[in-house]
Amino acid sequence: MLDHCTTMKDFKQIHSQILRSGLASFLPEHRRMLSFCCSPGHGDMSYARLLFDAMPDPDNFIWNTMIKGYSASILPESAASFYIEMLTRGITPDHYTYPFLLRSGMAIEFIDQIHAHVIKFGFRSNPYVLDALIHVYSFGGAMDAARELFDTSSKRNAVSWNAMISAYNRRGDISTAWNLFERMETKDVITWTAMVSGFARIGQVDDARELFDRMPERDIISWTAMIDGYIKGSRFKEVLGIFRELQAAGEMPDEFTIASVLTACANLGALDIGNG
Repeated sequence: MLDHCTTMKDFKQIHSQILRSGLASFLPEHRRMLSFCCSPGHGDMSYARLLFDAMPDPDNFIWNTMIKGYSASILPESAASFYIEMLTRGITPDHYTYPFLLRSGMAIEFIDQIHAHVIKFGFRSNPYVLDALIHVYSFGGAMDAARELFDTSSKRNAVSWNAMISAYNRRGDISTAWNLFERMETKDVITWTAMVSGFARIGQVDDARELFDRMPERDIISWTAMIDGYIKGSRFKEVLGIFRELQAAGEMPDEFTIASVLTACANLGALDIGNG
């Protein structure tokens, strides 16, 4: 029944049927119901909490699902409160707990305490936990802490490399970002796009284009990054040129790409092209 559920209204009707059928006592149903309520967009964390409180012995999956849901909700501070409740009730976190907790918009405020708990519970070398820590530290501007984690890790992967490269680019430190880019053995489209954006951000649009042309593969984010670079450099004719390249490559523009191209058209006084 839950497979056909798309709204909380539908869910509550189905939940009442599950309660009457007696299936609510089965753990798989607990998990499926809670996962639905904790889903961003159509979920309801207040209702999720009611479900959670009715569960006799929630396991780590249940606790982690709640933390994940709170982290993505309009009350991300509840993720930290729920994590503290988890510890208070004697539940030991696992390697999923911290990546979910660190997704919270409030994570940067508690990053040092969370990091201490990561070490305490033995997840310092877990690649998923490491990536989450590096992301939060670097996104919050704590580059020394992020770099120390990165440099001392023996389990760096594409996610941690990309987090560091993107963070240096956001700070305008293109030379350090480039150094990491050159050292990275296996680059993916995210890595290349981060460097294209980095060069464009500081006005080195020709360098951005040179790198863009070297990309082994591109996605719509890559194309949009290059288009935005031309806009930042007021090179609006080249925006239209690369947009035609995008179309010729069979790439489907998204709303962000279209908005950028329309900006260029407006600046060129070529709204007829934009409207066409």
